[in-house]
This record gives sequence, C-alpha cells and structure tokens, in this order.
Amino acid sequence: MPKATYDRTYIWELPGWPSFAWSGEALAGPLDRARRSQSELLGAVKAISGLSASEAAVDAMAREVVSNSAIEGVALDLESVRASMMLRLGAECGLAQIAGRTRRVDPVVGILAEAAEGWEAPLSLELIFRWHRAIFPGACRTA
Repeated sequence: MPKATYDRTYIWELPGWPSFAWSGEALAGPLDRARRSQSELLGAVKAISGLSASEAAVDAMAREVVSNSAIEGVALDLESVRASMMLRLGAECGLAQIAGRTRRVDPVVGILAEAAEGWEAPLSLELIFRWHRAIFPGACRTA
C-alpha cells in the first residue's frame, strides 16, 4: 500500500516502482492541455505583473526546486533559489546583497539548469551520480 504524504502519492511510492508502464497515446491529450494551460498562465503572468517570460520561468523553476527539496526533507529559501537562478543567468538586478545566501542552493539550481538545457542527452548513471554528489556532497564516499 503506497504511503500518502500530504495527501499525495509520489511515483516512487507506487507498487512496482521503478518498473511501470505508460501509454503515450493516453498521455498526449493531458500533456497538450497542460502545455496550453502553461502558455496561457505565462501570458497572464506577463500581462499582470510585467514579468518577462524568462522571469516567469525562473520563478516557476525556483518554486519547483523548493518543492522538490521539501520532498527530501530539505527546506530551501525561495528567494535564495531565485537569486541563484538569476545569477546563473547573468542577471544583475540588485541581487548582490543576497548572492552570499545562494551558495547552499547553487548545486540544486545547477542540476535543474543542466537537466533543462540538456534534456535531449541520454540519462546515464554517471550523470545521476554526479548530480547526487552535488546535492549531497558528504554522502558519497568511496574507498
């Protein structure tokens, strides 16, 4: 029986994980609707707040990093994550005062950026282990 966390069941809690089957045909419709909704949402955010699409994307990714880290029991500061992402993109919009606070989140942000930029590259064990070492620097010790 999967354990529900915050009234959610995560994929790794499902029976049979990590072996599971999915249907591209069954997912095509929901994915298309999600993509359309995402485009509408980004347009609305831009119209309401004056944010550019890239700023809205940074905000969404920062929230994703914070949420994913929370699953692992790690609490990250949303503003630190956002600042790290903006610094990584070369933005200098008054973030110098919090640049020092980003050190803890930089590895997580780097992994997200690398995954987003290299999504077409094959996922290898070497890459997964490198990401794991970046997130948990003291956890992977080899003899």
